[in-house]
Amino acid sequence: MTVDTTLDRLSLILDFSSVGNNRVPTIDDVIDILGYFFLEIPDEGFVVVPDRHFDSAEFVKKSMGADETNFFWHGSTPVMNVSSVKGQPTYIRLDFNPKRFREDNQLFDALMDALSDLNQEWPFTMHVSQADFAFSITNETGAENMWLWRLGATTSKIMYSRSSAVATRYSGKRSSDIYAKYYDKHQEQVDTIVNRYRAEKIRLKTLKNDGLIDDEELNQLILPALAEMKKNEIDDIPEDYWRFEVTVRTPLFLNDREFNKDVVVDRFLDKLSIRNIESINNPVIRAVAIAIDSDKVKRNELPPSVKKKYSGVMQWGDVSGYYDDDRHYHLVKTDNVPEGVRISHRITMELDDKISSKVVQSWLDKSSGIQDEINSYFNLRS
Repeated sequence: MTVDTTLDRLSLILDFSSVGNNRVPTIDDVIDILGYFFLEIPDEGFVVVPDRHFDSAEFVKKSMGADETNFFWHGSTPVMNVSSVKGQPTYIRLDFNPKRFREDNQLFDALMDALSDLNQEWPFTMHVSQADFAFSITNETGAENMWLWRLGATTSKIMYSRSSAVATRYSGKRSSDIYAKYYDKHQEQVDTIVNRYRAEKIRLKTLKNDGLIDDEELNQLILPALAEMKKNEIDDIPEDYWRFEVTVRTPLFLNDREFNKDVVVDRFLDKLSIRNIESINNPVIRAVAIAIDSDKVKRNELPPSVKKKYSGVMQWGDVSGYYDDDRHYHLVKTDNVPEGVRISHRITMELDDKISSKVVQSWLDKSSGIQDEINSYFNLRS
């Protein structure tokens, strides 16, 4: 049973506005320099794929606000996206998963050499546009039921098409400065592997139709070997594997790169818990909670009094209602009921913080190292 925290995505903005009267580099200039250093890495096999050759380019450009986007690929894996920024002609965005750069010193050195060379040719400033902090949760009982409750926050879910299970939960708007999602990492990785091998089978059958692969060789040797490789990759994925991710954007970074670790805790981590809605002791609120969880009812459709009780028990797990001397009704966390007040009713729900406490501790243990990792991309070489 483990919880691990990593930097899962980093977006850096290169701002060339200080170039002055000299020509501001184009995206092709940046790609040429990056490509030169990437392609110098022995046996890495990098290629650059411009947006017109990438099936999801329009989605990527829309979601990132880019006029043009290009991808560096290593084999079948996209390593870095280089894009323009709409309305900011002096900006170039680099978007990548730092994991590859953590694990491959040659790749990290090539990137830093490229940025340093680019800075000598066209001086730029740099700031973090976005960072994704990932909390990987493996083999923790009840992880599928863990989620957070933020009063007033926008929440949404994406369901599996073949079952009623939740695939992904979101909290906050994707356009905001900070938002979170929680999803089944096991299923995501299985889907990725299946799709990759499906594409490879299509490619191989095309080669067979073109006469480049013998039919018997394909069906008796290559495809069975491919199926075995796919099975082995899927078997290596932990069966109970969930991922909680917090995305933080520019306004919440200080000095272009420094994040406030307490914001992540205050906004999300300390609100995580396993909420057992079927344990709610009030039958009406329990029915409401189950209906909302199954997307049959929206929270804003509830009568005000029911909405208040539902929101209270979801937030605190234990709430009590009482009337003051003027017969005004109050619903508060049970621990906060004034002394001597007669409680008219109490609503409770089982909350389990065993996983969330591990998530918070992992963040406190790893956040300084993650900050150092971000800082390392700003240490350009002379």
